[in-house]
Amino acid sequence: MDNNMNGQVVTEQQVQQPKKTNVLCVIGLVLSFLLSPVGLILSIIGVVQANKKNEEKVCGIIGIVVGVIGTIIQLIVIIFVVFAFSVFSSVGTRANIILSTACSNIDSHGDYTGDEDYEDGNVSINCSGYECTIRVDGKEFSKICNE
Repeated sequence: MDNNMNGQVVTEQQVQQPKKTNVLCVIGLVLSFLLSPVGLILSIIGVVQANKKNEEKVCGIIGIVVGVIGTIIQLIVIIFVVFAFSVFSSVGTRANIILSTACSNIDSHGDYTGDEDYEDGNVSINCSGYECTIRVDGKEFSKICNE
C-alpha cells in the first residue's frame, strides 16, 4: 500500500494499468484508408481479439467504420465504371457493325446503294463517296470504306 499526494491510501487493485492496444486493430485502421475491404476485415478480427484479451479496441472500431464507408464508395465507383464501359463499348460496337454493313453497300464507283439517309430509331447513316457517317444515340462515328 502506498500513500498518494492527497494522503489517501492506494492499493494495487485501485491502480489501473492502461489497456494494451490490439495490433490488428491498428493495422486494420491504417489499411481501411488504403484498401478498405482488407482494413475492414482486419479491424473486425482485431476487435474480436481485443474483446477476448481485454485490450483497447477503439482503433478497430474506427477501422470498421472507415472500412465500411470506403468499401461502399469503392463498390459504387466500380459499378459506375463497369456500367459506363459497357454503355460506351456497346454503342461503339453497334456503330461498327452498322458502318461495316453500310460500307458493303458502296459499289465500285463509290456510290452508296443502300437506303439513302437510313433512319432507324436512334440511328442515322449518311454515305458520300467512300466515307460513311453514322449517328448512334447522339454520338457520331465515321468510317472510310475500302475502294
